[in-house]
Amino acid sequence: MGGSSLGEKKHINVSQVLNLLWKLISYDLLFTWERSSQLMHSDVKVICSVPFKWTPETWPPEREKPESRSVSSLLASLDALSNKSHQPNPEDRNTSPDTTVWHPFPGRVLARSFNKNIPKGGWASYPSPEQCALQMVNALLKEASKDTIVEITKIEDLKHCNVICTLVNYFLPHTFAVDVILDDRWAVNVALKTFDALLFITTSFSCDDLLQGDLQAVCAYVCFVCMAGLKYKQNRSVVNYFKQLTFKIEVAVSRLKIFSSEKLEPNQSAEKYDLQLKVIEMKNELQWLKKSYDLERCQKWVKHARKVQKKTKDIIQQKIKDRFEIVVVPR
Repeated sequence: MGGSSLGEKKHINVSQVLNLLWKLISYDLLFTWERSSQLMHSDVKVICSVPFKWTPETWPPEREKPESRSVSSLLASLDALSNKSHQPNPEDRNTSPDTTVWHPFPGRVLARSFNKNIPKGGWASYPSPEQCALQMVNALLKEASKDTIVEITKIEDLKHCNVICTLVNYFLPHTFAVDVILDDRWAVNVALKTFDALLFITTSFSCDDLLQGDLQAVCAYVCFVCMAGLKYKQNRSVVNYFKQLTFKIEVAVSRLKIFSSEKLEPNQSAEKYDLQLKVIEMKNELQWLKKSYDLERCQKWVKHARKVQKKTKDIIQQKIKDRFEIVVVPR
């Protein structure tokens, strides 16, 4: 009896922990889905407008912090939590008499405005985490494939070579020749390892996990790729936008030298004034960019991505030689 009771208790604890982990992943999927349109925008200025971070800002010191909960009380509430939907209930949030407006994710409202699919009902009416994952994957595939639109109907289709390789091409363009690459386990594993190297992780995740993993496990992987991958894309956009602003400022300053003469025509004076305002505006934006992002870290990540892409291309090239290289045999 004692052994059976202990085994049952252990089983309940494991299911509670797994349920909690899935709820955390579900939150990240919904959060990334609402931000994905801003991060996938074609304009680098829009991409850089709101830094993408999933760790909220620290609580303001002048505002009373909510009471901390013990581990035992947290575990005791898991059963009740598991019976609720994946969306947070507004009534469960801690209220404070302080009227100070605090935003854990500054700029989130602006970032959400680029996603036209966000329902008006808030998180309670958001798509399911599985649907959010599927929609993000299809959006990435559509942007990466351009001429030949690749679209999947279920998230399990990620196991196909053309799908996972096209996802890699979104973040590292022209890495895989999807039209000619063979649909085999080797190519899928190379694509997965490319993601590992690009996003700075070490994992044993392979083609077998995509084939045998359940829906929640695959969604968890999609969540990681979208969050970290879109973070990389924003870092790359920061580097490109910094170069654009620096070049435009240099051009504008060189043009201002033309108007160095004291005597200017009325139209030249107006043009000079507009140009001076534009330079000030761009310098302010450049200063904001340096303040909001770690530019050195962004540049290092972009350089690292180039090395990862080159290594993957070398692996593919060597494999092509091993498979198809023609050897001339003497008659």
